[in-house]
Amino acid sequence: FDGTDDFALLDSAGTIAISYEMDLTIEFWFKTAGGSTMSMLSNGGGGFTPNGSNRNGWNIEIATDNTIHVKNDSTDFTAVSANFADNNWHHFALVVNRAANATAYIDGIQQNTLSADNFYGFGAPRLAIGARYSVNGTIETYDQYFNGSIDEVRIWNSARLNDNIDLDMFNRLKGDEFGLLVYYPFENYKLELGVSTLTPNFKDGSLSLLDLVAQNGAFVTSAQSPAIALQRPVKNINFTWSVNNDKIVINTNEDPGNIENVTLNISVRNIKDLHGNKMQSPKTWIAYINKNQVKWQDAERNLSKEFNDTLTFSTRVINSGGQVKNYSISNIPAWLTVTPSNGTISPQSTQAITFTVNSALNIGTYEEDLLLTTDFGYAEKLNVNLQVRKTAPSFTFDPSLYAKSMNIIGQIAINSNISVNDEDILVAYINNEIRGKATLQYIPSLDKYIGFLDVYSNNADSVKFKVWNASEGELHENVKPNLLFIENSLTGSILAPQVFNAVNNLAKPIVLKAGWNWVSFPLTDNKMERLHSFFEGLNFSSGDIVKTIGNNAFAQFGGPSLGWSGGLTRNGLNNDQSYLIYITNKDTLEYKGLAIDPDTLLISVAQGWNRIGFVSTKNIEINSALANYNATDGDLIKSQQAFAVYLSSLGWIGSLTTLEPTEGYLLKAANSSTFVYPRRGLLRLKANAEQEQLSEILPSDLMLNPNDFETSTSAIIKINTCEEVMEDSTWSLLAYKENDIRGYSKAAINVNEEIGSEYFITVYGQGNESFRFEMLNSVTKEKLKVVGSISFEKDKLQGEVNQPILFDLIEGIDCDQFKKIEDAAAAEDLAGVAYPNPFSSFLTIVIPQEISENGTIEIFDQNGRLVFVRNAGTERRIFLNGAELFRFTNGVYQLKFTDGKTIVTEKLVRLD
Repeated sequence: FDGTDDFALLDSAGTIAISYEMDLTIEFWFKTAGGSTMSMLSNGGGGFTPNGSNRNGWNIEIATDNTIHVKNDSTDFTAVSANFADNNWHHFALVVNRAANATAYIDGIQQNTLSADNFYGFGAPRLAIGARYSVNGTIETYDQYFNGSIDEVRIWNSARLNDNIDLDMFNRLKGDEFGLLVYYPFENYKLELGVSTLTPNFKDGSLSLLDLVAQNGAFVTSAQSPAIALQRPVKNINFTWSVNNDKIVINTNEDPGNIENVTLNISVRNIKDLHGNKMQSPKTWIAYINKNQVKWQDAERNLSKEFNDTLTFSTRVINSGGQVKNYSISNIPAWLTVTPSNGTISPQSTQAITFTVNSALNIGTYEEDLLLTTDFGYAEKLNVNLQVRKTAPSFTFDPSLYAKSMNIIGQIAINSNISVNDEDILVAYINNEIRGKATLQYIPSLDKYIGFLDVYSNNADSVKFKVWNASEGELHENVKPNLLFIENSLTGSILAPQVFNAVNNLAKPIVLKAGWNWVSFPLTDNKMERLHSFFEGLNFSSGDIVKTIGNNAFAQFGGPSLGWSGGLTRNGLNNDQSYLIYITNKDTLEYKGLAIDPDTLLISVAQGWNRIGFVSTKNIEINSALANYNATDGDLIKSQQAFAVYLSSLGWIGSLTTLEPTEGYLLKAANSSTFVYPRRGLLRLKANAEQEQLSEILPSDLMLNPNDFETSTSAIIKINTCEEVMEDSTWSLLAYKENDIRGYSKAAINVNEEIGSEYFITVYGQGNESFRFEMLNSVTKEKLKVVGSISFEKDKLQGEVNQPILFDLIEGIDCDQFKKIEDAAAAEDLAGVAYPNPFSSFLTIVIPQEISENGTIEIFDQNGRLVFVRNAGTERRIFLNGAELFRFTNGVYQLKFTDGKTIVTEKLVRLD
């Protein structure tokens, strides 16, 4: 302060006073049609000659040309040159930074600027809103009344940043913000029983700095307010501060993960200079916190794939910092495989992450946030958006071949539900030839999806229709009505379009492989009542068979002249049952019919074995598919290639993970009951999954064809070896009859922590047969012979989840090398040791104590080539299995630990 003429004080009546040394921000919303000079905010001035008493008079007005002026003393500042008097709400802000300029903003966008030296302080005994206010002695005058609406008036004794204005213009304030002197939201806000209540009021009861005086009805309440939401979620954080010469150093005390990717508003006030003078106005800065050193390369991936196609994509994890970091990826949906999902990343480096989408993922839209975390404590998000589509047929034809046309304005309905999918297609056919197609278009004025279809012909033919259902990826052939082709005619109108209703008639081709096939029928088709009609055209041979469980559940083909005979020829085929079909020569059943709402068809289950049908047209994960079945502990369900057992504590567990359309299933039930499958619309998309097929997972050098066998037996087997070996997905289990492979389990399934991992294997055979077993490493091709065998028992489950068949290995493995070192003293004794040495299929490395988590472990071959490298990390033990040692040939290697100047080496020998 250097003189009393340079500042004013708040008087006892509550007068606001901002000196010309203080910064100033005035904000409010306005709406008007303009057309005359009108004042929006005034505190007693408006172009008067300075005389020392009214330098602080201000007036913000709209002129007759709809420009906005700010007047103070003799200054007339055209703040806004454009016309915003359009009868829409706009936000006006004037920011006076005394060290620079006065700047106007409309809706957060900068308008005109003038040197702040042209403006005096802001202060007077009255603040008028909606009129110009002036005072001459004791005479008060009001004029230039505003014709429009004003809301959310805010006056600050600080120069607000543009970012601050943008952040807060659409939200109420709390009222206690730094630098806020006047706040009129024109409503009282209360929270009553958890419900927000806003009551119109000329001034907020929490502020009583000034009195608003209504003159000549200038204030009119309005229900049309700007889009002001409640307060932004704002939280105070802990911090400390210190002074360093001419700098204030502010340090946050929050957990870094709590404020990562957060905008901080930092304000200071009452700072004194070297002479003890306080700063005139608060100062505010905005800081965006971005300190996490490990992040995704991409924030979002938008992807699409064709149904049943494999989709693989990749991105990178980036470590931009100076420390080694362990990372993990979580919130991974069931339809996505991430490799690797955890690991260690070095400073200033990147790690490629590969993602594989389940190829059998159903048509639909999927979205998930994959979370990347380190010890920093903040989860970085990678938003994955996936659309699974089935490309529509081209439906191409040549209109130039036809001389005549007719027009149709229509809508598509599927099962009487009007389509709102602009990817659905209406296709016209004449004599089974395409003569027109139209996609749906959204008509905003009608709020309808309408197709405009031109149909071409040369004659007065009958026109039939088909509908491509994009959301299901299906072509509906049963569409009504049919029309007669009439040249130049118009069917339907914009206001009354012709509705083409597609009954859910789907095509589900069933591939019948040579031999035995387990099938079911999820569509209704009248031909199913007569085997002769249903199987017409298939390449059956004399003696081929169709059968299920129950009386008269058998039919045999006697050749082209005799056809089918047996009980099934009288009963026909049912949707609630599944069937065994033996066909000598492979063929495809072109199966078409109406889709069934799964929850409308009752599946009857008798005590014992049942061949049940699966009537959904989409894959469903087993626990979701059988959610309505009242299972009992020990109930068993099997497909031709896999099986699962029910335990109340675990649900369905085993190699059968997904039920699939047209596949047949055999259910052994402890009790009689009935159930229905769930309707797909009630299922989360995450429940969709893919069942592994033996042909996809069986190594190419192994031969096993399930279609060669009518029956199988199921076994739950645990190998008496290290749990680390059982958990290693590279070890599979094979069943042999002599030298013929009869069963294959790709990997053991981890049941839970208590039970551990077990093999769920389906073994094929017939009669009195015995099977031996081997373990096979799919990478190294190493085999481990197993002690023990089982005999073939048709459809029997051998072993239980809680009591599996326990087999030993003929050549034992020293399991001590795989056990975790829990005792700290034992770990210290073993530090720097690699064992077994010589090693073969397994190697354990214990890191020396002098090597920190930032150290590295390297293995070099005898030619000095680096064959293995890894950061030490926090684990003091590294276990390498057969897959990771596949690159190691027989010979001598050097193991090297490095941490700064500390180097520890050891010789290793690989000897098979």
